[in-house]
Amino acid sequence: MGMLPNPATVFSSEKRFAIAALLEPAQAIGGDYYDCFMLDEQRLCLAIGDVSGKGVPASLFMAISKTLTGTLTRRQLDLGRAVQELECELNRDNTEYLFVTAFIAILDVVSGCMEYVCAGHDAPIVLRNGELSRIDTAATAGPPLCAAGNFPYLADRVQLQPGDRICLFTDGVTEAWNGARMFTLEGLQAALLASGNAEIQASASALRDAVRRFESGQPPADDLT
Repeated sequence: MGMLPNPATVFSSEKRFAIAALLEPAQAIGGDYYDCFMLDEQRLCLAIGDVSGKGVPASLFMAISKTLTGTLTRRQLDLGRAVQELECELNRDNTEYLFVTAFIAILDVVSGCMEYVCAGHDAPIVLRNGELSRIDTAATAGPPLCAAGNFPYLADRVQLQPGDRICLFTDGVTEAWNGARMFTLEGLQAALLASGNAEIQASASALRDAVRRFESGQPPADDLT
């Protein structure tokens, strides 16, 4: 958990955008990760990932994935190529045959243009003027990292508008279980609408609380991010 950035601290003086993040592992050691950092004065990098498996191997793979994502997005201007190099490095010593779903994006905080690569991960939700939509990742999405090996990932772009709110999440949210059924994407969308225009950290906490209420005391089956 100490490897994860605290957006409230990192971006405490930022006026162009706001970020909130929340990660709760299902066990003592988790395999989810997120990251957010500036590539330069104008470009913000966002990443979220979910490693297959549980326990120490998944956690170590998560730490390596997060570190390499930060290194390669800073070094490689082509985001698709950066993700391809990320997969090659992860595969180098992948004796546990783990894989990672990931969504990695670079947002121009002045123009609102967001470039992204989706590697087998759930498409983010966009809340705009009280209405929900999904970023359409279908045309360029690739498989999870390390699932295919040296896959030629492609980047796509989406134009965001002032006031847009983007929700990135792992399947520990939508697949939360209450003993009878899953929380589902529809449950997350309803919770996101219900959070309305609350302050961003309060909204993230409200989404988490909605999942925990739904679970009705059932132990979490997966990490939640």
